[in-house]
Parts: sequence; C-alpha cells; structure tokens
Amino acid sequence: MANAGRNRIEKDFIKIYLIRLLKTILITGIGGMTPRSIARFIKKHYPSYKIIGIDANPKALGFYMQGLIDKGYVAPRMDNPAYWEFVINLIKRESIDYAFVQPEVEVIGWGGDREGKRALQKA
Repeated sequence: MANAGRNRIEKDFIKIYLIRLLKTILITGIGGMTPRSIARFIKKHYPSYKIIGIDANPKALGFYMQGLIDKGYVAPRMDNPAYWEFVINLIKRESIDYAFVQPEVEVIGWGGDREGKRALQKA
C-alpha cells in the first residue's frame, strides 16, 4: 500500500513538473523498450509536447513507430568523439528543454563524463 501511494506522488510530481516546465523533450536510445514507453506516456498525457528521439542504430524500432516521436535523428555512439558535439547542436537546434537518457552507457556518460558535463553546461 505504501508503495502505491508513493508511486502516485511520484507520478503526480512528474506530471506537474512536465506541465509547467517542458515543451521539447529529447529521448535517447529511442529503439529501447524503456525510451519507447516514456515517449508513449508523454504523447498520451501531453500530446502538445514535441518529442525528439535519437539512437545510434538507424534501424531502431522507435524511428518507425508511427506517432511515437516528432523527429528522429541517428546519433553517433556514446563512445564516438563526435557524440557530445552532436548532442549539443541538437539541444540548440531543437530547443530541448529536458532529456530522458537511456541506455545505461549513456546515463553513465551524461552523469560522469567531465567533458560531456562541461559541454552540456555551455548549451
């Protein structure tokens, strides 16, 4: 029971946060199950939000699911030196307000990569 109440509070918090602050959302790893689920949730509950999906795989399923994302881009892999330049340019070009980062290698990179953090702070 306690978990159900907590989950509802967390969902309500996310809902309020998204409503007030976000308009364009970047979802990385859009071929994965979790990123696709995030995109579906946002599209269902906030249809006016623009979703930008990226993935290193040009055949990523998320690119081909009708109505899932508004725009999709094939990105360099996280271990490619061009990754951060690509992400920063995309953030500026698409006026990204928030990013949901997946898969785990990207989560670690966004959270721990000093060069990436410096680049994101300049964006």
